Amino acid sequence: MAGRSHGVVRAAAALAIGVICSAHVGTFDVFFAGKAGPYDVQISVRPPGVIPGLAQITVRVAGDGVRRVTTQAAQWNLGTRGAPAPDVAEPVDGAPGLYASQLWLMTSSSYAINVAVEGTRGTGRTVIPVTAVATKRLPMMPGLGWALAGMGLFLTVGALSIVRSAAAESTLAPGESPDRARLWRGRSAAVVSAVVLGALLFGGWRWWTGVDRGYARRMFRPLDAKATVNATADGRVLRLSIVDGRWTRREMSPFVPDHGKLVHLFLVGIPGMDALAHLHPTVVDSATFLAPVGSLPAGRYRFFADVVHESGFAQTLSGETDVTTAMPSDRLTDADDAIWTGSAPAGDTVALGDLTIAWRRPGGLVAGDDAMLTFSVATNDGSPAELEPYLGMPAHAVVARDDGSVFVHLHAGGSFAMASQQVLEAIQRGDTLPSVRAGASPRAVIGHHQAVSQQSAPRWRGDSLTFPFAFPSPGRYRIWVQVKRDGAVRTAAFDAVVSPKAVE
Repeated sequence: MAGRSHGVVRAAAALAIGVICSAHVGTFDVFFAGKAGPYDVQISVRPPGVIPGLAQITVRVAGDGVRRVTTQAAQWNLGTRGAPAPDVAEPVDGAPGLYASQLWLMTSSSYAINVAVEGTRGTGRTVIPVTAVATKRLPMMPGLGWALAGMGLFLTVGALSIVRSAAAESTLAPGESPDRARLWRGRSAAVVSAVVLGALLFGGWRWWTGVDRGYARRMFRPLDAKATVNATADGRVLRLSIVDGRWTRREMSPFVPDHGKLVHLFLVGIPGMDALAHLHPTVVDSATFLAPVGSLPAGRYRFFADVVHESGFAQTLSGETDVTTAMPSDRLTDADDAIWTGSAPAGDTVALGDLTIAWRRPGGLVAGDDAMLTFSVATNDGSPAELEPYLGMPAHAVVARDDGSVFVHLHAGGSFAMASQQVLEAIQRGDTLPSVRAGASPRAVIGHHQAVSQQSAPRWRGDSLTFPFAFPSPGRYRIWVQVKRDGAVRTAAFDAVVSPKAVE
């Protein structure tokens, strides 16, 4: 019994490490647009860059009758039972329907941000998955180091002066001058004190350096992976391999399917972003995945592989690879795979045969500002197109900056993996993760009634496809929007220039 208990503890510890992951590249912010019970809400969560730290949360609720909005941060393995009481979000002056709050995230882990809206239509709730990881070290303010060094030198000299005077003159009568022996005794005491203070300062410096190095080691870094493309009898095949010791030592929890796929792999052509592949590799083993590249042109590519851990959080494996010259036998084997090549149009409308995809571009795109990316899909006669479910969603979008520093895979309605939300909801209901349950299926934490399936998903009209998002930094971006109709994935590309935020 003791052995089994120790095994559970080890597995739980591994899961705790495994959740220190991040979806996407270049941004940790999370966005959601959807329902909290009967209320339409838009939620933004901006995790802190240092841990512990304060997460900034805004909740916009459409309609009247809202009495109170609360937010709560529940660590993934504790749930609501181990979480602090919900905080009341305060209304933002001059912005009707907008509420803001701050929540402390105390450890590097994954969290469920529980948002509740109370009003005349009852109470509605939703869960937003968030990863809290250290991503930066705060620099010292300019000049502060010199000021602290000056103060330290002043205090040290003052302390040594006090010691010297105390050793040489403390027992003298008033007005009596110290003799040579007393002076030497005071000087000796000052030297000994200087050595002691120096050792203390050196020990403090060594301690602080060790703390800083430990913090730097714990800063987030995704799993190391490499991708190679090889020619086979059936065409070119990309081999994605996880080469990180943390994975091979099983320090992270297993992957679970998201939208029915274990891995969502994207290839973006460089330097011009003139090609995009959205592929879904098959599993060879826990660290190796294969995907035909179809008609993807030869060249240099950045790869981004989205995976979701059993503990509810995702990370994106990334790197660069070369795609070899096309072969006559090249073909895609997954009906949900898609290849796009070309350039974005000068305007905001893309014609795709019998479909037209249009971007309702806002007046200006500013880094850090919440912006709903809204698109419409119409048939040639101008009526809204009926869309088939594409991986269980009405549409997907990919946002990438031209230098590769930002990559985000968006879903209509949110920027997080649906599997993450389902896992955290299951854990908060009291479900046990499969890794600590003997004989449990890797998919058991997500019930069948929750899983998104292509067959059960409804069809959507293309009147308005919205992707809540905020560009994390200024620069040149490309946005790809993907929908499915008549069994084929259609991809449209749009370019965007994002301006820096004005300094107030």
